[in-house]
This record gives sequence, structure tokens and C-alpha cells, in this order.
Amino acid sequence: MTTPTPPPGYKLVKGVDIKDRVPEGALCWMSESGNFKASIRIGKNLTYGTDLRNFYAIPESTPVQDVETMEQSITDEAKTAVDDPYQIHIGGVKCDPYRIARAYSINDPVIFQALKKLLRCGRKHKDRATDVREAITSLERWEQMNQEDSK
Repeated sequence: MTTPTPPPGYKLVKGVDIKDRVPEGALCWMSESGNFKASIRIGKNLTYGTDLRNFYAIPESTPVQDVETMEQSITDEAKTAVDDPYQIHIGGVKCDPYRIARAYSINDPVIFQALKKLLRCGRKHKDRATDVREAITSLERWEQMNQEDSK
């Protein structure tokens, strides 16, 4: 199978790269016809099998990249930690705050920080009240930034 060239303004990804949620505006490569067609799975998870092997063209401005960038910034030490307090299993699938943020299309790093604080609230070296206060502080900063940006 040859690798297709995405249309201008799009970037090429494999189905396995976007399996958690197909972003709006995604195009699916139709190998039979040799062209891209609007994906019928917008907003949905891809199914195992053909969907994951397909090529997709997603808009270059797709916010999923922000979450991917956050994922890549995790240190190797955190990725290899055996007792990682951020990872849980849901239905046999390993989940962490990054996967949850991607599933809900949370791409704002300030909101993501608050989400992360709440998901592990009181389960690490801080008590619940401290984690909740830090999440509130993040969300207050988010509001402040929005007010600053609207001026």
C-alpha cells in the first residue's frame, strides 16, 4: 500500500494514531478509489480492524496535537514508572489523564492541569484540599486569561 498525500491544509495520520476520537473535518483514504472522502466516524472511536489500518487526513489545526504535545513532554522516568499513580485500567484498557483528555477533546493546557489535579485528588503526596485548591487556581487563571484575551 502506498502512502497517500494529504490535501493542502491537512496532515496525514494512521487510524491507530487517532483511535480514541476522530476529529471534526477528518478525511478517510479510500484505497479502492485512490482519494480522500469525508470520514463517517467524526467524533467517534475507531473500531479495531480496517479502521485502525486506514490513513486519515486531519486538519493541520486539529487541537488533538496539543494533547499529543503534552503526552510527549512526560519524562521517560514517568512513562517507565512501575507504580504510576496516574494510570488506571478501565475495561482492560490502560488509561491516564492524557488519554482521558484526548477522549473528551480537552486541548487547553490550563484546563488539562485542573483535570489532572482532580483525577488524582489526594492520592499522592498532597491532601485532597490542596489538590482541589490547585485545580481551582488553574481554572481561575483560565478565566483570567479569557478576560485578558477579550480586551
